Amino acid sequence: MEALITYILKSAGILSIFYLVYIALLKRDTSFTTHRRFLIVGILASAILPSIYFTRKVIAGANNFPVNENILSTQKVSKELTAWFGIWEVLGSIYLLVAACLCAKIIVQLYGVFKVISNSNHYKSKGFKFIETEATISPFSFFKYIVYNPASHSKKDLEIILLHEKIHASQLHSLDTIVANLITALLWFTPFSWLYKKSMLQNLEYIADKETVAVSGEKKSYQLALLHISNTHLQPAITNHFYQSFIKKRILMLNKKSPQQPTVWKVGLVFPLILAFMLTFNVKIEAKTDKEVPVEVKTGKEIQGDPIYILNGEKTKKGIIDLIDPKFILSMKVLKDESAISLYGEEAKDGVVIITTKVLNKSKEKAPGTKKKHSLGFQRFEKKSNSTNNFQINKNEKLSPLVIIDGKTKDKRFMEDELQPKDIENVKVLKGKAAIAKYGKKAKNGAIEITKKKDKTPTE
Repeated sequence: MEALITYILKSAGILSIFYLVYIALLKRDTSFTTHRRFLIVGILASAILPSIYFTRKVIAGANNFPVNENILSTQKVSKELTAWFGIWEVLGSIYLLVAACLCAKIIVQLYGVFKVISNSNHYKSKGFKFIETEATISPFSFFKYIVYNPASHSKKDLEIILLHEKIHASQLHSLDTIVANLITALLWFTPFSWLYKKSMLQNLEYIADKETVAVSGEKKSYQLALLHISNTHLQPAITNHFYQSFIKKRILMLNKKSPQQPTVWKVGLVFPLILAFMLTFNVKIEAKTDKEVPVEVKTGKEIQGDPIYILNGEKTKKGIIDLIDPKFILSMKVLKDESAISLYGEEAKDGVVIITTKVLNKSKEKAPGTKKKHSLGFQRFEKKSNSTNNFQINKNEKLSPLVIIDGKTKDKRFMEDELQPKDIENVKVLKGKAAIAKYGKKAKNGAIEITKKKDKTPTE
């Protein structure tokens, strides 16, 4: 539902841009055919462009945060997501209900027009179908059908009126009218959609007025015909009818001179505005971390001599480095000769290997909309002053993960005082639901499964 609401809001935004450009730059011009195309393009753009996205790729470095320092309560996140999800559902339901009602109204109106057409006799002339009725309605056209009451108008006025409706019918203005009504039904929540519809219908009348005068050559008679029928008549909706409430505007536009300069440049001004809108709201960011770049650990024969090893800023032994899985290495840098000696003294004459590790078992995929969590694992390899153990986990016991060594639960003191890295065969980290499912609520902060190396006895 969130995706639907987002799409509709963007569609309304694009339609509003086209409308504002039309009102500011085009409305006072008499290039009505250009205006019609512009307004139709605005509707198509508002339907298509919200689903088109630009992609921007960024490279983000992996974060080496201390483990378990900022563990987020999954229960709290779940409640927040549920509340937010409920808001989108309510808004979406309200939108769909109102839109469905308005669409149903359009269907009823179309049914009324078809009923008038089907229940009346008609005759064909030059590709048009004329229907004479005794009902007190204003003349109107619906695609190739033209409905009028011959008793309501003089013969001279009727000729001009029918010419006006023929232009509507020949240029398929009924299609524009239906689309304009659909726009108000689908984007009912924004006043710009209703104003857009009004501008489209006005512009269609301007087109028919201008071309009727051009064909008949009787501007004065045509204006008088507009005034003669300026009394209110009933007319079916979703049609192009001769009488409109803006008779004064139509007469003013008939007498307005056409612009000497083309209006193409005005139309073109909408494109940078649409582009700015797309770059603001329709850009997806693809984040690629440098953890995706494989790191090859070179030890032993690949590095000559006896280099010193720096792990996460502290000196360590080669044996510790050999225990590190390459996929957990964030970066590795090798210094040689003078650059190594200048930083680490004469003991670095054979070189320095500087290694920075990642937090173990970071989740590669995170659910959209959730906040970033830091996975459970060893913070770093660290030499302690009072122990030969080189491992350290979170100091806050309440936030510490459950430790399972060879299938038995151990406390963190065992990890700190007795467990030696050289005795470890394998380390597996579980977190979240996976840990709780296997070990119960006591593993709510995760679980670390450690398998120790088995003592090998020589075979006889």
